[in-house]
Amino acid sequence: MSSCVEAGRTSMGQYLLTVPHDSNEEPTMETMDPAELEAAMAATGAIIEELTSTGAFVFAGGLMPPSSAITVDNTGESLQG
Repeated sequence: MSSCVEAGRTSMGQYLLTVPHDSNEEPTMETMDPAELEAAMAATGAIIEELTSTGAFVFAGGLMPPSSAITVDNTGESLQG
């Protein structure tokens, strides 16, 4: 049992928020148009600021481009990646 439940408190679940780029080119911070990068960083910063001010923020970190992702499907008898 979690310590929040044991202490008589309830806690909100934790969620992972990703901010993907919808592009075949998979832009990175280094290759994005500076104005687009600034807008994306400002929007992401606003979300992080709001989460932080409410005590809901846990962690921030970068992800690799979607083409480097590995999908794991455990619906069959063997693990496929």
